[in-house]
Amino acid sequence: MAMYKIQALAVQFLTTTPPELKSVLVRQTVLCYHRCCCCRASPSGLPEAGRHSITGDKPIQEQIGSSFIQHYYQLFDKDRVQPGAIYIDTSYLTWEGQQFQGKAAIVEKWSSLPFQKIPHSITSQDHQPTPDSCILSMVVGQLKANEDPIMGFHQMFLLKNINDACVCTNDMFRLSLHNFS
Repeated sequence: MAMYKIQALAVQFLTTTPPELKSVLVRQTVLCYHRCCCCRASPSGLPEAGRHSITGDKPIQEQIGSSFIQHYYQLFDKDRVQPGAIYIDTSYLTWEGQQFQGKAAIVEKWSSLPFQKIPHSITSQDHQPTPDSCILSMVVGQLKANEDPIMGFHQMFLLKNINDACVCTNDMFRLSLHNFS
């Protein structure tokens, strides 16, 4: 995947991202739009994935992915229909094996969930660039719905640049429930 596509996605993300999320990402810009020594060292003449980043300390996909995750769960923990703004009409949500397509269906599913509050605690997250300039994010964590016991969960997001906006096209969620009996 050409690094320039990741950079373009990062720039698009930064220009279309709410200010509170943007402040997390913008520290110093170290984007490589010229042929620096490491670009010349790669066979294609393009920067290698993970070499250049917005803040210089992590690959761009990790910065965008982790900022997205932080923003998503902050919104979801406050009001579970707020993250609906990051989805589009062709987005898919798989929630515990049930599939929902489109922003309206996704928000309707979240609105129908029986809990009033659901704080999340993120244990780990991983982010990968995809060959078609998307970012795949996997989250492992714990949640507590109302007064229920703490439960583990896994969630996957596919983030894509569509019409100069970073949107979630695919979202899969599963509780980590085990029955050893």
